[in-house]
Amino acid sequence: MAGTRYDIAFTTTKLAKFCNNPGTNHFEAFFWLLGYIKKTMNFGIRYYHDMKSSPLGELLRRNNMEYEGEALTFSDSTWQDCIDTGQSTGSYMTFCQGGLIDYSSFVPDPIVMSSREAEYNTCAVATMASLTN
Repeated sequence: MAGTRYDIAFTTTKLAKFCNNPGTNHFEAFFWLLGYIKKTMNFGIRYYHDMKSSPLGELLRRNNMEYEGEALTFSDSTWQDCIDTGQSTGSYMTFCQGGLIDYSSFVPDPIVMSSREAEYNTCAVATMASLTN
């Protein structure tokens, strides 16, 4: 999924947590994912000469957000979404010319004590990744 199908990165990361001991609901999610991949085989990433003409540019314009620059990164996280371990899940997306160039979904260490700390950790990882791209 890395580099080719960013739209399934979150789902594959979640399913990978249960490879050793999957349950019925994990198999149902896996079969749903296979169906999604089959239906969306022709999807691709599109880049635009002017980002303002891209769907991302339209989204920013509708929300009255100004954008000047080459790349734009969004990040988000959950807080203690794993019932067994209390771990959170973080993810970020980096866009350039209206097209996705980098995405990651991960389980950060250590276990965080608040949703604010989970967001902060994810933002720090996204910033480090943006600086290396």
